[in-house]
Amino acid sequence: MDKNFFIDNAVAIGVEDHLCDLHNFYDFKELKIDACVKAVSLLFVLNVQVEKDKTMQKEVSIKFRGVEYFELSPNFVHKLTCNLEEIGYKNPGDMDVDWLIDENKSEKSDHLFFRFDSDEFIRIYSKTALCSVI
Repeated sequence: MDKNFFIDNAVAIGVEDHLCDLHNFYDFKELKIDACVKAVSLLFVLNVQVEKDKTMQKEVSIKFRGVEYFELSPNFVHKLTCNLEEIGYKNPGDMDVDWLIDENKSEKSDHLFFRFDSDEFIRIYSKTALCSVI
C-alpha cells in the first residue's frame, strides 16, 4: 500500500508535520464506502475533552483508493464505540486479530488494522491510502 502517513506507537498517525493521537484525542466519526470506485474513507474528529485546544487538528481523514481487501468485525455496527484502541498491520494471510505488527516491522503488502475499545475492527488494504488533517 502506498501511503503518505505512518503509525506511531500503535495509537497515532503522523502526516506532514502533524502527529495526531487518535487513541487519546479523537473519536471515530464516519466510515464511507464508495463501492463503484472501490474507495473507503475514515473520519476521526477531535473529541469534546480537547476540542477547545486551538493548536490541535480538528479532523483526521484517511482515504483509501483501489481497495483490494475490506473487512469489518462481525458486530461492528452493533457494538462499536467511537474510541480507537490501537492501529497496526496484519499480514494478508494472518487472521489472528489478537496481535498487530508495528510500523517498523510492517511490509508494503500488509493490511492496515484499526481496533476499537469494544474489540470491533476495520481491516483494509488498498493501492493508496492518503491521510489529511484539518
